[in-house]
Amino acid sequence: MNDADKQNVTSALIELYRQAWEHYRHIENSRSQYMNFFFTALFAFSGVILAFNNIEKIDFKGKEISYGVLLLYLFNVFTLYIYINIVRIGWVLDGYTKVMNDIKAKLFNNNSDYVNISVRNYLPKESKYKIFSVHFSAMLLLKATMFATNIFSVLGIGFSWSRSGTIINGFFTVALLILVTSQIYTFGRSKISRIPITNEHNFKSKQFKSKQFK
Repeated sequence: MNDADKQNVTSALIELYRQAWEHYRHIENSRSQYMNFFFTALFAFSGVILAFNNIEKIDFKGKEISYGVLLLYLFNVFTLYIYINIVRIGWVLDGYTKVMNDIKAKLFNNNSDYVNISVRNYLPKESKYKIFSVHFSAMLLLKATMFATNIFSVLGIGFSWSRSGTIINGFFTVALLILVTSQIYTFGRSKISRIPITNEHNFKSKQFKSKQFK
């Protein structure tokens, strides 16, 4: 390969790195947007609950309880949708991290003094803990919300058995089982979804592993 070809390859790698970085930043912004959607829905849902509490002489019969359980289901499904997208974003960010590390390795001929340059190297060691990871915290919050919503759904169904027909309660029970099963499956598949806490390059490409839904 002559000098001109080497220059062309270098220019192509630099352009690939620039595009990968732009896409990385775009995906991070998408994660923020999804979490903003979630918080908007959470505040709206909390407002509805507070409005119910402020209604005087409300008679919580079977129909009212069914509406409440249905509202919990809708919010739970929405939270699961946000969680799935956050998981997928984590996989994409993981992939772009590997792409950029591979490009740096080729540009600097696997010289670790240059390949491992990262702002993370200048942050406190506590920043590497999962609890300080934006991605991990978002996933943990969504999981906790779904868990709490499931608990309230179970309580609502249990309270509704004595106040409404068995058909509607049977429907809600089956729907809850399907929803919880979907959540457990999603949680199991997303255990490997994470953002690498270090930017050090692994030349054998074993450090950053990710899987996708099959």
